[in-house]
Amino acid sequence: MKRTFPLVIILAIFWLNSSAQTIQVGQDSEQIKQLVEFSTRSHNKPDSYGNRASSRAIWDVKYQDGQVSEVIQCFYNQYLIDFEIFADYCKYYIMDNSKLSYILTQYENVSLYDLKNHFNKSYKERKIGEYYFSDGFEHFSKLYLHQNGLATVEWTETNLSMLPSNITKQLDSKIQAIKEEQAKYRESEEIRLLKEKEIKSKIYDLEKWSSGMYKQTILSQKKAILNYFKDSNNFPSYESIANDKIKYKRFKNTYNIHYKLIDNRTESQNYGSHVILGSGSITSEMTGKLISGTDEYLTLIKNASITIPTIEIESIEVMTEATINNLKVDFTRGLTEIKIKNKIVDFRKSEPEFEIQQKIANEIKGESNGRYLVKYEVSEIMGQTDVKAETEKITSKGGKTLKSVGGLALLGALLYFGYL
Repeated sequence: MKRTFPLVIILAIFWLNSSAQTIQVGQDSEQIKQLVEFSTRSHNKPDSYGNRASSRAIWDVKYQDGQVSEVIQCFYNQYLIDFEIFADYCKYYIMDNSKLSYILTQYENVSLYDLKNHFNKSYKERKIGEYYFSDGFEHFSKLYLHQNGLATVEWTETNLSMLPSNITKQLDSKIQAIKEEQAKYRESEEIRLLKEKEIKSKIYDLEKWSSGMYKQTILSQKKAILNYFKDSNNFPSYESIANDKIKYKRFKNTYNIHYKLIDNRTESQNYGSHVILGSGSITSEMTGKLISGTDEYLTLIKNASITIPTIEIESIEVMTEATINNLKVDFTRGLTEIKIKNKIVDFRKSEPEFEIQQKIANEIKGESNGRYLVKYEVSEIMGQTDVKAETEKITSKGGKTLKSVGGLALLGALLYFGYL
């Protein structure tokens, strides 16, 4: 049997994608056998479209005196990313008293020279002599040419008694440096977590901590209120108003509103053998008070509520609150008949309330002389005034009043005014 090894990138493969389990020195031989069998079958299994990998895997078991002495897994035509070649290689899980003792990996298409070059680059800080150690120095690999002529990587658990004294001295020094570094990291991490906990324990005033976000919140609130009035289920349409005796509807109320974010999320918990994912979400809480007006049930702000954003304090996402005091909402929608002469607007029928007449007149006074039907919206929301007005000219022919252009939106008004 040809024996090949897939280099360091393939070392990840022997951590076998099987129920998040990893192979460790000292692991029971029967468990190793099951894991290798499972990973081999998974490798050869076609995908959901029926496609199979270009490489193939096989496995075998050797016994000695009725006990598993060796589990073998080989891959053929396996692509090795680091070397950018296809290779055949085998891994030998060597047992001692039915426990994993070490792993030999042998391969053909990569020379010992190329393998050492790769390991030298990958283990710059963890190479001592001819030994290549894992991140925590718990395991090491050594490279050599096996008596069968194949380049070989031997991977095992670090045992100081098995290493030369000059290696153990350097190893002790590196391990001590790692311990000191880990201690510093733990200390800094504890400080960081305490600081993060303190920062997260507060709810931040959006206007104070992020004026830009607060301005965006104000704009979002205005938009939500205007959208409320666009819905005829919330506020009468022009067609509905045209059929009423009073040809306008006005909504005028002032509120205090307070928004607050509540963090209901739980963080993921890592218990080593399993991870419990976090759950929950951020919810928005709104409270309001009517300062003046008739909207005693706060219908508008309940239906036009928004979600305020979170912000970051020292790169930490935090909850916010926002207060909008004296939120004035004055919205009128209506129909009227006017006469324009020399840019002077005279309201003839269904006059709007006096305080908004000038606003409408300023919007339409540029029309030519004549009589007009007008549908209008005048709003003053959170200090911003908007006026919309559409005109429909009224003409007469043979003593009969006619509208000059089509306007289904004004049909009810025309009927009411007696023009059709």
